[in-house]
Order: sequence, then C-alpha cells, then structure tokens
Amino acid sequence: MDLRIWMKGEELNRTTPKWNVMFMPGDATNRYFIVEIREVDSEKLGQIKELIPMVERGFCSAGEFILKTTRFGFMLKKKVDEDVEYQEAWEKWVKFSQALFTELAMAIGEEVPDFTEY
Repeated sequence: MDLRIWMKGEELNRTTPKWNVMFMPGDATNRYFIVEIREVDSEKLGQIKELIPMVERGFCSAGEFILKTTRFGFMLKKKVDEDVEYQEAWEKWVKFSQALFTELAMAIGEEVPDFTEY
C-alpha cells in the first residue's frame, strides 16, 4: 500500500497557453491538501474499497473533506485554511495522513511503517 501526500491549487489564469519552456509558477487559489492511498494488489485493493464508505462517513459528512475514488484506491482532499500558518497546517496534514494510513494498513493486515523517522 502506498501513501502520497501533497498540496495542489488551481491556477489563477487558465487562459495562458502551456508552452514547452520553463516559466515561473503563478499564484494559486482554492488550495487543497491531498492524501492518496494506493494499492496494486487486487485482494488488498478490494479490502480498501470495502472501507471507503466508512472513511466517507467518518470524514466527509461535515463537508470539510472531499473523497474521490480512483482506480487504485482513493484520494481525500481538505481545503487549506488561509488563516492558519501554512507550515503548521502542513505538519498537521502529514500527521493526519499517516494516522489514516496506519488505521487502513492495520484493517487490511498490511505492515505499518514507522513514521517517526520522517
């Protein structure tokens, strides 16, 4: 099982053509923290997909999170709070993501990594 964590925002100016040359990234709005859980083993993927409704009920019912199923698992998104210092919010998101991964790994019998070294 793989864990991927990142932040993504929407580009402000979508009318700018995409060139094959280096350019400076622009400002972004509507930013989200994203955690993606991926599994390629079909048996374990089936177990994860059985847990997705529980994850959705637990996190998405209040409207704070958005869950999207993918071919290899799911993504959980949370809007970045602009009023919270970014580094503090990012560290909380990483810990949340690691805790979610740990709970899912234990539920499907996967080995839980030691996140203390990260």
